[in-house]
Amino acid sequence: MTWRVRVLPRCRLTLETGYRYSDYNLSFGSTNTYKLGLQWAPVSDLRFRGMYQRAVRAPNLQELFLQPRVQLDGTQDPCTGAAPAATAAACALTGVTAAEYGNIARNPAGQYNGLAGGNVSLAPEKADTYTVGLVLTPKFLPDFNMTLDYYNITVKNLISTYGANLILSTCLASADPFYCGKVHRTQGTGTVADGSLWINSDGFIADTDFNLGSQRVNGVDVTSQYRLDFGRAGRLGVDFVGTYVLKNATEPVNGLGSYDCAGFYGPTCGVPSPRWKQKLRATWNTPLAGLDTFLAWRRANGVASERTNVSPLLQNLPLPALAVPGARLAGVDYIDVGGSYTFAGHVTARLGINNVFDKSPPIGPQTPYGSPVFTNGNIYPQVYDALGRYAFVNLIVDF
Repeated sequence: MTWRVRVLPRCRLTLETGYRYSDYNLSFGSTNTYKLGLQWAPVSDLRFRGMYQRAVRAPNLQELFLQPRVQLDGTQDPCTGAAPAATAAACALTGVTAAEYGNIARNPAGQYNGLAGGNVSLAPEKADTYTVGLVLTPKFLPDFNMTLDYYNITVKNLISTYGANLILSTCLASADPFYCGKVHRTQGTGTVADGSLWINSDGFIADTDFNLGSQRVNGVDVTSQYRLDFGRAGRLGVDFVGTYVLKNATEPVNGLGSYDCAGFYGPTCGVPSPRWKQKLRATWNTPLAGLDTFLAWRRANGVASERTNVSPLLQNLPLPALAVPGARLAGVDYIDVGGSYTFAGHVTARLGINNVFDKSPPIGPQTPYGSPVFTNGNIYPQVYDALGRYAFVNLIVDF
């Protein structure tokens, strides 16, 4: 529902509201979502805007009903190897016997078992989103517009798992029986599997779904567009979109503390989260009717391994470790070119080349800085161009 009020001849105030009630045939029953937004244009060139929204996400079928099963989960076990990183007393808290200490094989791939499974008692996640920004459309530059927005998103009742790494490290550090009781090592077989968390499915860390902590992300988004008319030479359009992440913090368990993954990557943070990403695209509408060409620049800033993060919830390394290969992935810049031609009224042919200069993706080791869970080999195709230079062509026919 939207209300618009003209306060003065050139001043406009707009109020936007919304509400939704949802009912589920599950233990949590029903949910309520709503929003309240306000826009104020003191002059035609400038508009301020703000919005508050309450959103929910009900648990999905897998989170509710996934049958318990042992699968890969953790990436570390400080009680393995001939010289374990954790003491014998600490490892004993996780079920390591005196005979097993110093004799548990380390997984060379950094992969350890967890017991995953659904939880029918889950409640919906709840998110509060605040956005404040402005829209600039100056009269002296009629074909230009720009938006600048600050966003702050907080998700509570986060549907998640504790994480095998968190369970194990918390047990070792605090001797908390709640966490130590989730560690199940292979027992009494008289083989090399004794005390293992990976050699067979008898060794694992119980890590099923719960409503645990919270997540908060805030940052700034900026967009702009500009059009230039060159008469018979055609028309040039420039579009820019960029985002800067101020914080990407997760509190895995309420009261346990949080860690900030903005600018980091790794086994816990997951795929790289660059603080700054952007795309600048210039499109030339040529004098030949239907023929357009473009040139684009994509940029993602560099990221560091989470092990150089200051949070005690992540595996820290001394700052000099930044010089170690894989402790930091460099920023990347990609140049794309292409064009399209529309003919016969409803046929469009497109062709182009992405990553013209064939930039290779940043390469990081799976361990100890990266994670075999989120990578494809030793790269992150979710963030970077994995295939290098890429040419494409397609034909679209509209009926």
